[in-house]
Amino acid sequence: MPPTDYEFWTAVGTVAAVVVALGVALAQAVLATVLSIKRRRLARRKVASLVSAWVKHAYIPSSSGGYYRRTVSLHVANESDEPVFKVEAICGIVTESGTIRLGPLSAPRIIPVLPPKREFVYDVTMGMLGFGDFAHDSFHGLVAEVGFRDHEGKRWERGFDGSLQVVKKPRMAVVTEARDDLAVAQAGPIDNPYNPFGLVLALAHVASDEDVDDEQFHQRLANEASGWAETNANDVVAVRNMLRTANVASHVWYPTPRIAYVRLLDELPGGAGPQRAQVLTLVWRNEKGWTLFGLGPYLPWMIPFPPGELEVDPLEGREQP
Repeated sequence: MPPTDYEFWTAVGTVAAVVVALGVALAQAVLATVLSIKRRRLARRKVASLVSAWVKHAYIPSSSGGYYRRTVSLHVANESDEPVFKVEAICGIVTESGTIRLGPLSAPRIIPVLPPKREFVYDVTMGMLGFGDFAHDSFHGLVAEVGFRDHEGKRWERGFDGSLQVVKKPRMAVVTEARDDLAVAQAGPIDNPYNPFGLVLALAHVASDEDVDDEQFHQRLANEASGWAETNANDVVAVRNMLRTANVASHVWYPTPRIAYVRLLDELPGGAGPQRAQVLTLVWRNEKGWTLFGLGPYLPWMIPFPPGELEVDPLEGREQP
């Protein structure tokens, strides 16, 4: 073979070897990248799979030993080695027609951080008392769902049925009219004395009664909370008009178990979108029930209670035989 032919084929062989080596290196790099992405996905899912929420129901003897006291608690746990963020836990009641979404009740609307290997527990007894026998675990299941962001910013949701899924797009808050039984049931039984909606609807009925003048309505408010006695006549008329015309949002918010926020929407829109709302602050008073404390979301530390009142079980004296 002439030297030139030998050199040519040697060069071709060298180039081919380099191309093969580059191809193998590229394939290995692609494979390594795919495996890295897969490992990251599995790691994220492992973190998410160890975040859960549930509702615990129990009866314990009262301090007097005269009746059983009902306790309901919402548990939110992160058993992973990473923190999760912007946690939102929602309580629910399972029925034959579907699950009724009750809201967070006495849990925070958003928990900023749930550290690794931690469990947060919130007393949601008062919120569940408002649903009476309907929320009794002998008849319906008490469940919870939880949404959160993992340490890489991915949004996850664990549904009422325990299923886990990635949330690709945030859900927009909308205001819609309650048109089915599940939506209406979010308000709970109105005749239940532990349901704050009962008082609000009763006040709205009085506000709409033409036989009740403004002074009588003012007195009704003062009977609910003494601070209303100092409210001027124009403010009382404004409150009366608001109660008479506003729409009531179906979820009660509880910043603490004995304080409830009921939202009154200015109007019920035909489409979706956030709406401006007025907030009524209701306070549970022992032996009296829910009372209207004031207009606006009063913070718990702004509301005084008689000494020892917060230590008395709300069931005391109301459900004894």
